Amino acid sequence: MTNKTRGELKIFACRSGERFADAIVRSLNEQVSSSVRPQRFQKCQMDTLDFANGESKVRVRDTVRGADTYVVQQCFDPTSERTIQDNAIEALQAVRALKSAGAYKVTLVLPEHPWARQDKSKGRETITSRLFADFVQVAGADNVLTTDLHADQITGFYDATITKIDNLRASHVLLEFIKQLYDEETLKDLVVMAPDSGGAPKAEYYAKMLGTKMAHAHKTRSNVIANKVEGLEVLGEVENKHVFVIDDMVDTGGSARTLCEKLFDKGVKSIKFGCTHGLFNKGGLDKLTELGIHVVTTDTIPRTEEFLKQYEGKLTCVSLSSNFAEAIYCLNQNESLESVYGE
Repeated sequence: MTNKTRGELKIFACRSGERFADAIVRSLNEQVSSSVRPQRFQKCQMDTLDFANGESKVRVRDTVRGADTYVVQQCFDPTSERTIQDNAIEALQAVRALKSAGAYKVTLVLPEHPWARQDKSKGRETITSRLFADFVQVAGADNVLTTDLHADQITGFYDATITKIDNLRASHVLLEFIKQLYDEETLKDLVVMAPDSGGAPKAEYYAKMLGTKMAHAHKTRSNVIANKVEGLEVLGEVENKHVFVIDDMVDTGGSARTLCEKLFDKGVKSIKFGCTHGLFNKGGLDKLTELGIHVVTTDTIPRTEEFLKQYEGKLTCVSLSSNFAEAIYCLNQNESLESVYGE
């Protein structure tokens, strides 16, 4: 290990993080010059064994003593029968296995942070995102890399003296794609829309970077029925405008569809919908595409080729692997992550 770096950089993946880890490795090899590192990056070997009673065991196949290690996991994986809980435990086992094997640093890479909507309690509820943060710290992670947390206060659930969390932003990757969607004339009539008051700062940033105006919606959610919006009001001028709605997450798509129907009622010319984390449960994607809305999301959630082909022309999936690759290399080189933070 040199004085500058954190040691030899090694990428590992849990089962649901395999494809995203492969994409990170490809991006690392594209970003890091061969003159700087003649040897190409490769994904290292890690196995998970499932027992008959449902328990699992993670085993590291490569030597990691003194190394700077990164383990990738996507806890919500609709391509697998494994639950979020299954994948979260596997991630914790992987972190502990690397630490126990003598890794100098262990970074848990979570493109989408699990339980991000459980950031506060109502009544006798667990703040599950805080509980998960406690588990990650006990497992031995030195760093966590994630993107576009649903609630920024989750960063405060991690004790920075134990585990430092970096919340990367998808904005500059998505912004570059958005610029390709609209010509110069259309941009003049574009409004960036926040789906709720909490998303207004994000929409304001996008509007500033695109040189457009913004609007936002005020919605009232049910305290009794999950994912149900009881009231919605659009604040801002949207009539005869092209609208790009930007959100951090779309789950069942109910509130997203309600907003889009409201926008059409107000006479918008067109709507495109962007989100970092496309969960798309219970027909969430269909609720938007049925309205003729093109959806833009990222690869923080694993998808099969069949799924992407099914929604070809209706859904665009932009990869954030280059973002994470750059952040990983910056961490390894003990450099600032400012360039990948965005907003």
